[in-house]
Amino acid sequence: MGSSERRAAGSSSAESRRCLVLRTLQPLFAEVLTEEVPIALLKQHLQSAAPQFADAELNAVLEELEHDNYIMYRDSAIHNMQIHS
Repeated sequence: MGSSERRAAGSSSAESRRCLVLRTLQPLFAEVLTEEVPIALLKQHLQSAAPQFADAELNAVLEELEHDNYIMYRDSAIHNMQIHS
C-alpha cells in the first residue's frame, strides 16, 4: 500500500470514527432530554467501540465537530448545536 493509499485509509477511518461519535450522541441528546450530554456519558456509550477511543482521539473528534458547528464542548459537557434524532 502506497503512502497516498494509507492516507486515504486513515482519513476514511477517521471519518468513520467521527460518524460513530455523532451516531452515539444523537440518541443521548434525546435520552437526557436536554441540550447537554456529559462527556462521561458519551465515553460510557463508546466503550464497546473497537478500537476504544483514547481521550486524545475523542477530544480531537469533539473539537472537529465543534469546528463544524455540530456541538459545543465546554467544561466536560457536550452541547447540542445541530444534532437532531
